[in-house]
Amino acid sequence: MKRAPEYVQWNLPEGAEARLGKGFVSDIVFSPDGETMAAASSAGVWLYDAKTGKETALLGVPGEIAYAASFSPNGKILAVCSSYVVSGGVLRLWDMRTMDVQSCMEMSEDSVCVDFSPDGKTVVTGGGDDVHLWDVRFGELIVSLKGHQHWVWSVAFSPDGTIVASGSNDMTIRNMGRRDGRTI
Repeated sequence: MKRAPEYVQWNLPEGAEARLGKGFVSDIVFSPDGETMAAASSAGVWLYDAKTGKETALLGVPGEIAYAASFSPNGKILAVCSSYVVSGGVLRLWDMRTMDVQSCMEMSEDSVCVDFSPDGKTVVTGGGDDVHLWDVRFGELIVSLKGHQHWVWSVAFSPDGTIVASGSNDMTIRNMGRRDGRTI
């Protein structure tokens, strides 16, 4: 009898014996060096060798659904927006060298989009009708930006890091503005 692939045993909830399937995929991103592909899914974030397509790891916490992922500009951190099955969301910053959680920030609602600032010091998330900026070094909320009337589905930093843009079901794209020419 053939042995099941190893990934069916990765990060299983207590009492489970195997994983059937990999869940739905909601986001796919490549590392800045193009070596790794990360796929956010209902089972966690699957990491793949981008050249061979081979699974290399599964990052996640049992009972969480990963909605969005973003690599830091230097590729050392992977930001993942996840949701608990029962309530609330979480932003986890994974250290890509150790595959351990570097920071975990609790959120009152789910976030479904995430992006790193070009300098790698700030992460922006969007979910509900809010946009949140997070300090990477301290793992703390910097500010919540208001203005959308419906769910935020996309966020992005400008290439110079001075503008955050967000898109929403309220049929608007908001420029969250400049902060005196400084990186926000």
